[in-house]
Amino acid sequence: MGSHQKRPERPLPADAVHDDDGVDPRVYFSRESHRRSVRRDGQVCATAFRVLSLVLDGEVQDPVLGDCAVDEVTVDGGGKLRVRIRVPDAARVAEARERLRRLEGWLRSAVAAALVRKRAPVLAFDVVPQSGVAP
Repeated sequence: MGSHQKRPERPLPADAVHDDDGVDPRVYFSRESHRRSVRRDGQVCATAFRVLSLVLDGEVQDPVLGDCAVDEVTVDGGGKLRVRIRVPDAARVAEARERLRRLEGWLRSAVAAALVRKRAPVLAFDVVPQSGVAP
């Protein structure tokens, strides 16, 4: 037999062709992309936490927000970060929420300056008293 002979055609092993046919199963079932996404989200949250903590502690000249502390930053989906702020005085929660709302654009630009991303995340603030859960 010569090396130029044609091989006989074999039937496909399945009766229909699907999207994942021909894709390496190690890639198709890999959790690597999920791990990368979780890691990136964690990095974004840590950077936002650091920047917002520094800005609220040093740059904001507001007596109400000066006493506040960033408690937690989490990804809320769709390019939104949920920031939990603790206020030492429960009576000032509404006042702190209003002042954060007024400074939201400035705080978002401070976070955007520290992140290397195409779009700056939207910040959503949850203001809670120091001792407990949101009212």
